Amino acid sequence: MENAVKDQVVLYREEVDDERLCIACAFTEEGQLEVMQVSEGPLTYWCFEESPHYVSTMFDREAIEGMLAYFHVEEDRDLLHMLRASYVGCDAGRRVRGLARRLGCIYTVHENAIVR
Repeated sequence: MENAVKDQVVLYREEVDDERLCIACAFTEEGQLEVMQVSEGPLTYWCFEESPHYVSTMFDREAIEGMLAYFHVEEDRDLLHMLRASYVGCDAGRRVRGLARRLGCIYTVHENAIVR
């Protein structure tokens, strides 16, 4: 998570053997919504040739407004709780991006490229 955050909720957290995965969402100080996925362990290293591996999805204000309307809530903090209630599981990040696509919202994904 590169940006400073005001609030954060965990959508999913699991630790199995030596592998860990955490997916959380938060609003940055700049007012964007960030969905952060961090995995680490030997399987992560095998898949991405780095551990930990970070995936950050950023949603701008227009996307946030679309999600607020979709969930029929007005406050940003309420959106975090609606995302937590609706999108749990190891695919939470993918599912939030899927919602954004269905709503026609634009987002940006930041992830290190795999170098082999």
